[in-house]
Amino acid sequence: MTAVPGPTLEQLLDEVAAATPSPGGGACCGWAAALAAALIEMAAGVAEARGDAAARGADVEGVDPMVRIRSRANELRRQATELANHDRDSYAPVLVAQRSGYAAAIELALARASDTPFALTVVASELAVLAQEVLAAGKRSLEGDAVTALELARASCRAAANLVMLNLKSLPADPRRKEVQALLERAGATASA
Repeated sequence: MTAVPGPTLEQLLDEVAAATPSPGGGACCGWAAALAAALIEMAAGVAEARGDAAARGADVEGVDPMVRIRSRANELRRQATELANHDRDSYAPVLVAQRSGYAAAIELALARASDTPFALTVVASELAVLAQEVLAAGKRSLEGDAVTALELARASCRAAANLVMLNLKSLPADPRRKEVQALLERAGATASA
């Protein structure tokens, strides 16, 4: 089976730079989260390969924490990538609803368009926690990578939360407005919306 090559980084950047509504902020949040996850995977993998699991301690199931972190970061990387791809089409119904001029249709479309950035906020928040765990492991040689992963995860979390808050501006009762605040706190990020 021959692998189909994906777009290069330069092609992705050209797509973002194009004068089209998609890909936009949500996809970029997903890609940033995926990069954070990949860095966490790498740092945890290096720590696992170099480290002394006994010195770090095992979790309640006797597993090296770096193995758990690496596995979870891999799952979150896949989720972030899927969400970035999904975001490309998630705002189109809002544009259609806005052209209709019906307030109820616009609010419904905005509520639905909030699903993807909300999911990205959840993913990025957890990635920030994982990056902090890698930092706490204390491998000096991995500090730069772990800090970079942490900052990418926090930025993705803040930006995705901002998209949720912008979409839900006319829906103050939507519970996701409070939930993103809790996710931002968990990530150690601050809200910009």
